Amino acid sequence: MSGAVKKALLISTACVCMASFLPGAVPAVVTQAADGSYGDINHDSKIDVQDFKEFQKYMLGLDGQYYEDRLDVNSDGRINILDCCVLKELILKAAQEPPVTTQPPVTVDPAAYMQTVRSALVETEPSSVDTQSPGVDYGTVESKTYYSKAAEKTKALNVILPAGYNKNEQYPVLYVLHGIFGDQNSMLDDSMKLQTIIGNLTASGNAQKMIIVCPSMYTSKTKDQCSGFTVEDTIAYDNIREDITESIMPWMQENYSVKTGRENTAITGFSMGGREALYCGVTRPDVFGYIGAACPAPGVTPATDQFMAHPGNMQESEFRISNKAYSPYLFLISGAANDPVVGTNPQNYHNILTKNGTDHIWQQIAAGDHGGNTVRPHLYNFAQYIFKATSQSSSGQPQVTDPPVTQPPVTNPPVTDPPVSQTQVTEPPSSKDPAAYMQTVRSALVETEPSSADTKSPGVDYGTVESKTYFSNAAAKNKSLNVILPAGYNKNEQYPVLYVLHGIFGDQNSMLDDSMKLQTIIGNLTASGNAQKMIIVCPSMYTSKTKDQCSGFTVEDTIAYDNIREDITESIMPWMQENYSVKTGRENTAITGFSMGGREALYCGVTRPDVFGYIGAACPAPGVTPATDQFMAHPGNMQESEFRISNKAYSPYLFLISGAANDPVVGTNPQNYHNILTKNGTDHIWQQIAAGDHGGNTVRPHLYNFAQYIFRCK
Repeated sequence: MSGAVKKALLISTACVCMASFLPGAVPAVVTQAADGSYGDINHDSKIDVQDFKEFQKYMLGLDGQYYEDRLDVNSDGRINILDCCVLKELILKAAQEPPVTTQPPVTVDPAAYMQTVRSALVETEPSSVDTQSPGVDYGTVESKTYYSKAAEKTKALNVILPAGYNKNEQYPVLYVLHGIFGDQNSMLDDSMKLQTIIGNLTASGNAQKMIIVCPSMYTSKTKDQCSGFTVEDTIAYDNIREDITESIMPWMQENYSVKTGRENTAITGFSMGGREALYCGVTRPDVFGYIGAACPAPGVTPATDQFMAHPGNMQESEFRISNKAYSPYLFLISGAANDPVVGTNPQNYHNILTKNGTDHIWQQIAAGDHGGNTVRPHLYNFAQYIFKATSQSSSGQPQVTDPPVTQPPVTNPPVTDPPVSQTQVTEPPSSKDPAAYMQTVRSALVETEPSSADTKSPGVDYGTVESKTYFSNAAAKNKSLNVILPAGYNKNEQYPVLYVLHGIFGDQNSMLDDSMKLQTIIGNLTASGNAQKMIIVCPSMYTSKTKDQCSGFTVEDTIAYDNIREDITESIMPWMQENYSVKTGRENTAITGFSMGGREALYCGVTRPDVFGYIGAACPAPGVTPATDQFMAHPGNMQESEFRISNKAYSPYLFLISGAANDPVVGTNPQNYHNILTKNGTDHIWQQIAAGDHGGNTVRPHLYNFAQYIFRCK
């Protein structure tokens, strides 16, 4: 039997099935799709007779509003007569159920609204918008956890409630997604100004009051954190679509007073978060009425960049809003004229959407970068016009017509206290035997931390995290850090200090995320008596007078990270002595870090062994010595012959470098540092972790080993 005859028979049978519906038996709106997928042929979140019609169009080879991945209704891997019959049963069954009241798409002309927005965009946000002013309420950040069905475990998110949040009112919701290697805290940092910009716009009446949700995007059943630029890891980021729609949205409706419907739901993001915002928005326009992306990374469509080959979530021809009934009210893509990380990929998305006839706005920002200089104007533009398309005046303009915020900025007075002069450690080196101590530690190391060490237990006090700012002499401005005080912190006692440094594109919050377990591991070790009580300091490493955030893999940016050495010794240490009860001296000072933070921990420790008596590094990035990796050529802070502790009187009490057997990001660079130190006669411990990765699976055992033995060489 020919394929044409088979198809004809199937269509004929489908018509018979269709005729079996009793007149009036099927309501206009029947039911929500049972699993949000199969049976909902036209992707409108309900199963009804329209799905049957779309099924027929597919079989006839006609254009329609069907989604081919939803035609296999019975999930047997084939599209045939059985799917037709199962679809019929679903529709008839739904007809017996109480109808679910849903709001149809609001009738509004997105093209006209988008044109209004297009003419009002700015390339640089007013300075008054990204500065917090006295008397303005910027809302409240609530750090929460929810159960993720897609990951089958608990995950973290931040919810930013608007000023004057009232449970008796309902608010639209904006989802904001972070970049690769980030987490739920990344978009709250000083360079993005998310809370500040939207808080000022709301206070001035130029943005609707809204709830902002910042989830931790990485969604995997087997891993907690991205380990590199791999297809496996990008799939875990792509899973945020299901995580938002199937877990976060229901959780938000249970716990907060939110408006529902696509006209009350927006999504945007930065870099990898921009990619995922596009993926979510284009594939689920029935959910997200407003779509944005700043510096979106490649991968929604097939692409190859400096990091990997991306197979794509869909082909270029599929990257479109196929159902015009769900055209976005606003679709804004912002990119830098010269982005050293994602290159021209943001504009590539614009070109594909244009080719495919999907209306959107493309904004190229001349002074943009891969960071805050693009994200801030994007947020300023996007936040002003979301949730307004369906409440516009008869002229087609948004009802809120106040001009952009133009009042002169009201800023806090600069820090006028004279900078505290650098305090050189003048105590004589200890006479303890570091070599003998290090040998003791070497024989006690483990490759995997016990499960009891990285799990919080009832009744254990894990200390207190205090988010602070200090004046950085090296950056000539205020910077942020987190201080973790130990359980039972007492101002009348003194504590040693451990400095923990984050990876590239991270900030002071990065090492506190769920995959690193910093606070949990050290809290458990302290409670069990296996670690000394200590104060932990997590600074934001990037230290520059001209920039607030790393914009890519450049020499300029690595120098800004290297400046953390002076920032710690000249600004943070004196500030810590003024504000907390700390022990001084190298025997009471330790430093470690992850990736770029590991590189900087090595740089600080090797060049200032008079300050840091304990040195660690997990997956350290290249660049302390000259090296070339997949990202750039690193000139090096010093030559290989200089990478050593030249003054034996300042030999570290503990010097531990941990690396994964197969690290897709820094490769063999951690072992290269080990080889150079060995060649130069500097005693240290090299630990290769067989099951490690570029993330928590290396960092956690490193912290477990390192924290137990710092501040104990006696």
